[in-house]
Amino acid sequence: MTKISRIYFDSDFVEEAAFLTIKAKGDHEEWVKKFDRIREEIYNQDISGEEKDKLFKNFSEACFLELGLHHVFEKVYAEFPLFLNSNLEIFVKRIWNKNKEDSDLYVHGNLKRVVLTLQANRILSLASLEAFLRHQLMRISDILDSNFAYSPTVELGGKNEIEDNLIRDRFRILWDMYIDARLHRKNLSTIIPEEGRKKIFEKVFSFLPSVDQEGLYQKITKGSIYTQADLLKFACHERQTNVLDKGGVRCPLCDFVCYDLKKEWLKEDLFLIDEIQKDYPIWEPSIGLCVQCLDMYRSKMRVSHE
Repeated sequence: MTKISRIYFDSDFVEEAAFLTIKAKGDHEEWVKKFDRIREEIYNQDISGEEKDKLFKNFSEACFLELGLHHVFEKVYAEFPLFLNSNLEIFVKRIWNKNKEDSDLYVHGNLKRVVLTLQANRILSLASLEAFLRHQLMRISDILDSNFAYSPTVELGGKNEIEDNLIRDRFRILWDMYIDARLHRKNLSTIIPEEGRKKIFEKVFSFLPSVDQEGLYQKITKGSIYTQADLLKFACHERQTNVLDKGGVRCPLCDFVCYDLKKEWLKEDLFLIDEIQKDYPIWEPSIGLCVQCLDMYRSKMRVSHE
């Protein structure tokens, strides 16, 4: 493990980052020759495998430092005052899968540790790496900021686990947008371009009318300061909690969120309407219902006529 100030680097990350960087220096053959020569010398030494591993790690660490690969991490770390004024360490761990890249905060008494998991090949694009680090560390900064009032055990507001998961996903997207908006105001690059982030937002919040969708987008991206509770409130929109006849998207029969519903009725549906109203007397066909409830009553009607 390599330590630079309050930043620790996993040995596997250091070795692969140094190797990739040196191999990418095609116009500096002396670097590559030196790297290959020393690795070959270590490999040919008549020593135990454990001792060779130690020498390889020491050599990779020396290359990592000589190449200055730690500077981008130190630079971004220094941009967050909350980190400098707390006992916070960062541990950079190599992972292989891009979908596993993330950041997690662990607290043990006064000691706080951020585990950053990222692919070593990000070192080949320092601008992209900076954008990734800023995004992840701004999230951690929000968690540490008393004004954001973050709680890992906050109530999400869904009526069941499925709805909680949907709210959690929408909250995460809004938080990503909130982070990007602050970076844009500082003229800093983000991991996803603004137009890409908006497409993600529009897809996830497609249940909102276009005017409400645009209003929410502008709220998040145009300079206001929000807390975790604010973002969760936006994620758990009132349309998600109201039934169909009150402007919401919940089925008035089963109370589940629905986007595919039945509101147009034909003459042959009259018996079906009567059957539904036996169970729900105040329900009117103009209100509509979800297709799952519709299918259930159709099945019920078929069984009763057999």
